[in-house]
Amino acid sequence: ELANLRLNEASRPSAVVDIALDQECMGQELRARYYRVKQRVTLATGKAEEASGRRNAFGSALNAYIDGDNRTDVTRMLNGLPSDSRTAASTGNFMRRKLERLQYSIDKGHGLIPEEQSAPDFYRAALDNLIKRSRSEADKLLRAEEQKVTGPVTDREKQLGGAQDTMAALQESFLGETTPEFDNAAAIAALRASESLEMLGKAQDWLSWIGEGNDAPAIARADKRGDAILEKADDQSNSLEARDEYYDAAIRYYRFAKLDTKLAGAEQSRNAIQAALLAEREQREQRMEAKADQLEREAVEFRKSMEMSAEEKDAFESEADALEAELGF
Repeated sequence: ELANLRLNEASRPSAVVDIALDQECMGQELRARYYRVKQRVTLATGKAEEASGRRNAFGSALNAYIDGDNRTDVTRMLNGLPSDSRTAASTGNFMRRKLERLQYSIDKGHGLIPEEQSAPDFYRAALDNLIKRSRSEADKLLRAEEQKVTGPVTDREKQLGGAQDTMAALQESFLGETTPEFDNAAAIAALRASESLEMLGKAQDWLSWIGEGNDAPAIARADKRGDAILEKADDQSNSLEARDEYYDAAIRYYRFAKLDTKLAGAEQSRNAIQAALLAEREQREQRMEAKADQLEREAVEFRKSMEMSAEEKDAFESEADALEAELGF
């Protein structure tokens, strides 16, 4: 830490004079000396980070190696880069800043010291590879999302459907009527939408750091999913409960994609069925309460019917006494 502090002070000679002095003005000899000291300090910093075991140790170490132009360790770390979009974004943006700093030296006429001559090509190639890796990771997620949404029913979804069927059967047995709130297709669609959006979000994380508009594949996929599920929500042959679930999923897709016009339309359509849906739920709840009251009354009557009269109790006790006497108790 102290070495980093001294290095930072050495890079700002203007701190001791009342003028703005660029560190590049130190001259080639001092710049080369500064470069070598920085390389050693950042190497030690990176090794200490790797050994720390902290949660963000990998990214911090890699950035330290990039900062000090320790290319051997930069290559080693990039080859072992974990499948983590945040680390990729941090590393990619740090390499961009490194390239900007190198380009600044060239543009201002200071030039690069001999040790840095090949640095721009190295970091451009590393950045290009990282971009390619990020796009590959996003592509894998998009393929998995396609399989999730369009693939056959999974065991987990079958369990959900089975649970729904059990609940529906119990309620139908209780009320003696069908239960529109238990719609397996809508429930599975809602589950798939949640998992789909999670995958699309991860794909977007891999793509968005590359540059504005690079997350377009994830956005387009969400738009497509929202449109498909909105058709089911608008289908009046589906129950109100199912339509409400479909609208919710479509709204989540449009909100993710920031499609404000479609989002507003879906929200308006969903709001339009809420009064009828609420009335349907309240009526069903009232029927449930009435049925529960009926069953309670029947239970009370049954308990009363099982109670003995005084004469029946006396007769029962007499029979018990006689049986006990006969058995010798």
